[in-house]
Formats: sequence, structure tokens, C-alpha cells
Amino acid sequence: MTTSERLNPGPTAEARASELYREHDAAVTQRTDRMFAALLGAQWLVAIVLSLVVSPYAWEGSQRSVHLHVWAAVVLGGCSRRRRSRWCSSSRATGSPDT
Repeated sequence: MTTSERLNPGPTAEARASELYREHDAAVTQRTDRMFAALLGAQWLVAIVLSLVVSPYAWEGSQRSVHLHVWAAVVLGGCSRRRRSRWCSSSRATGSPDT
């Protein structure tokens, strides 16, 4: 192999490099999406626990009761999380953008 061949790769090497880049980019994107999905789920659960522990005393004083807003956050947060995960998986399958 001459020096000029090493410095100027052919079209097959460029195509292979492009393919490897797309594969790596897809893997990083998928790993990042999963990490953030897990992080958002954990954050949602921690927020629910904190609202169940702290909020009843903060809003009602000495009498402990769970406020309607806490239950609404639990139900609506779960629904939106489930809907978001379905949308993300369907957009990945069809190849549509995430915007």
C-alpha cells in the first residue's frame, strides 16, 4: 500500500466509516434514551414518595391526609409516562424524528 492510498481512502472505506458512525450514533442515542427514561421514572417515584411523606403535614398541619393534587400527580404522571414510552418506541421503529 502506497502513501497516497493510505491518505486518500477509497469510496468503500468512506462508506464503511459512514456506516460505522451511524451504528455507533444509534447505539449511543438508544443508551442515552434508556438512561434518561430510567432517570425520569426514578425521579417520578421519588417525587411521589416525598409528596406522600411531606405534603400531608405541610398542607393540613397536624392532621395527616393525602391531598387530591398528590393523587392527581400519581395518576396523570403514570399516564403521561406510559404514553411517552409508547410514542418513543413507535417513533424509533418508524424512523421518524424525535422533535
